[in-house]
Amino acid sequence: MTKSAGLEQYSEAASEALAGLLGGLESAELKPDVVSALVANARAQQRLLVAVLVHLDAKARANATAGIGPPVEEVLQAGRSVSDGTVCRDRLRAQMTRTFPLVGAAVSAGSVFPENLDVLARITGRMTDDEVNQLVGRDADLAAAAVRLGVDSFRKRVQRYRTKIRSDNGATAEQQARMEECASVSVSRDNQTHRLHAIFDTINGTAVAAAHRLEYRRLCDDLGSGHGLTSDQISAQALHDLIIRGGNTAATAENNRPTVVMHVLTDGKTLSKGPHEDSVMETQDGLPLCPSTLGQIACDCVIQRVETTADGKVNCVCRSLSLTNRVSACGQTRVVCCAARPRKQRYVPCMASVR
Repeated sequence: MTKSAGLEQYSEAASEALAGLLGGLESAELKPDVVSALVANARAQQRLLVAVLVHLDAKARANATAGIGPPVEEVLQAGRSVSDGTVCRDRLRAQMTRTFPLVGAAVSAGSVFPENLDVLARITGRMTDDEVNQLVGRDADLAAAAVRLGVDSFRKRVQRYRTKIRSDNGATAEQQARMEECASVSVSRDNQTHRLHAIFDTINGTAVAAAHRLEYRRLCDDLGSGHGLTSDQISAQALHDLIIRGGNTAATAENNRPTVVMHVLTDGKTLSKGPHEDSVMETQDGLPLCPSTLGQIACDCVIQRVETTADGKVNCVCRSLSLTNRVSACGQTRVVCCAARPRKQRYVPCMASVR
């Protein structure tokens, strides 16, 4: 008997044993302690199966490289018996074991929760190669955490490591928020719907939220009553219309700025002289802004002064600020991608409420 044939027999015997276990569970009456023990064994077997798939991925990759086997994706699909998403997940798990050798060793021992490999893959997918190389330096800590921690705690641990790496590399909190920006559109497993996932920084996120809110209200007004749609359906249609209309609008020199209005709350002293101990710097939704972000927005905005009198009355006065040549030159020297350089802007025109 060859070694390969022996492995096939092991695999078949394991499948038969699991089938027998499943058949016994359907009719058995189990005590609570027995149920707990069986669950623990099932979880251990689940981790071992992940280790088996990781090793098989390596064998399939070696065969494909040598030209004696089909592509890895075709092997992992096992005759189209699993979805493309499952194959992608298994490949990413195998990649993590190669990138982090000690994590890979823990996986081979059947000690790592499979979901922790998925967390590691997602987070490193949003990091630069240099940042990943620095994270590899924490391989031993990651391996210990992957064995000991659940998925939520492990995700927070890896995120802290990433934040520390970026801080050590000189990235500010604002820059780190921009690094987290991402967007994707994927097909659901049943191939019937699409899923959109996006993460924006404070400025872009506030602008998108404001645009979506306005479009939602416009749709509600147009539909009137008795339309038969749910709030979620209207919300999805509003987002769809914004994206499609934006994609169909040609960018020209006269039409190169968003028309969304972004409301920002700050105090007069901060706007005129800079940050101080009691500075107020936040969006209309209460998200905090850093001084540099407020400086970007203040390059081109309409200031609405809000004053509260002693008798409780509120007085509002509006005045517009346009970009003069002097302000444009100042913006180009002090602010990266400000309104003076609209083709590279990182913000939208705003309404700054000054109290």
